[in-house]
Amino acid sequence: NKYSFEKTLKNTSIYEIELSNKHSKNMDNIIYSIQIIKDRFPTVKLESYKDTVLYNYILLGGALIDDHGISNCQLFYRIKAKNNKKENTYIKQNIPFSKNQTSQKLFYQLNIEDFELKTGESLEYFIKVWDNDGVNGPKSSISQKMYFTIPTEEEVESQLAENNQENSDNLNKTLEKAQELQKEIKRLKNQLKSKKELSWQDKKELEKLLEKHKELEKELQKMEENFKKGEEQLERFNKQSENVQKKVEQIKELMEEVLDDETKKLMEELKKLMEEKKKPAEINELLEKLEFNNEDVENELERTLELYKQMKFEQQLEKNIQKLNKLAKKQDDLAKESLDKETSKEELEQKQEELNKELEEAKKDLEKLKEDNKKLKHPNDMENMDSQQEMMKDAQEKQQDSKEALQKNQRKKASKSQKDAGQKIKKMAQQMACLLYTSPSPRDGLLSRMPSSA
Repeated sequence: NKYSFEKTLKNTSIYEIELSNKHSKNMDNIIYSIQIIKDRFPTVKLESYKDTVLYNYILLGGALIDDHGISNCQLFYRIKAKNNKKENTYIKQNIPFSKNQTSQKLFYQLNIEDFELKTGESLEYFIKVWDNDGVNGPKSSISQKMYFTIPTEEEVESQLAENNQENSDNLNKTLEKAQELQKEIKRLKNQLKSKKELSWQDKKELEKLLEKHKELEKELQKMEENFKKGEEQLERFNKQSENVQKKVEQIKELMEEVLDDETKKLMEELKKLMEEKKKPAEINELLEKLEFNNEDVENELERTLELYKQMKFEQQLEKNIQKLNKLAKKQDDLAKESLDKETSKEELEQKQEELNKELEEAKKDLEKLKEDNKKLKHPNDMENMDSQQEMMKDAQEKQQDSKEALQKNQRKKASKSQKDAGQKIKKMAQQMACLLYTSPSPRDGLLSRMPSSA
């Protein structure tokens, strides 16, 4: 008396049952409806948190959701070069997940060095998930596409310059606040000299002094953190010479000296004396110690600021030397190419025009360097800058000669002028490099000297 029947249904359906036996038959069939709840597509929610300081990693976060669980989860990525229209094939990478959970959090870290990205290149990526559909086969969904771009040399240079300026401005502001605090300590010290008891106003002013010191302390800590970030960026993107690196180390030492524990202890002691309602004479004695300590802080900040300006000068000097050396090589390469008849006259003219613009930019950089040097407390010896300007003028004239020769299709003449321009540019770079060995150190007020060739 049992009956069974099997059928796989993929859509909502109606079925009928007809009952009968040897004696009778139902006049009407029994009708049933089967409602099919279709398996939904999986959902992937993706957010990314990017390291935009050192460009070392990407943190992927989000959620994977499906009514019957996930069967697979993968990262798809490809590298896109700047100004390259060719599309690379996506590469797959498995991402850990739990099969049995219908809703789960996604957390995954991408280490950028694993992708070997070069400056200006982008990483395009997205997440793809598959569900557990055993009837129709696993269905998939993808997240939105995301991008992570390594900055170009120009962008890095701009960012580093911006950070340098910000640090320099913060140093100036912090120094001003330290000077204001010093004046306040002196004023309060004089104010309490002739008093036997603290007035309500005295207490309020001392409390305000403690608050100002706390603010200064916070700014000093923040400044030290920002400097460390800047130092890490320099190490990541812009390898420095030994000379600049030495100044970076000196600034770190000065920062540590500024954030001394002694002043902090004195401030805590002052707070304690106020709470214990000590006499003005005892508080005045402590204010005298604070005045002495704060003067040290002020002096250290002045030295740090001056050293930072000198470091900025040398960083820019090194950057200019690198640019000139690259430009000299480009000019020399173009001199050889001008003799190659396979390169058209128009193409050579265009390349020369680009080099002319680069040299004009180098000229502006040189002028800015001179202006920055004048602002230093211990300016660098830039007497040879007059000959630099003369060489710059000669190099630009040679570039112009080569441009005119190319217009007349006089390739040999153009090549000679280009080679002469390259040599003059290279000589400029060599002369500028000498400055790196004669830069003063605000740390000790002494001049470092170029090593003997003996």
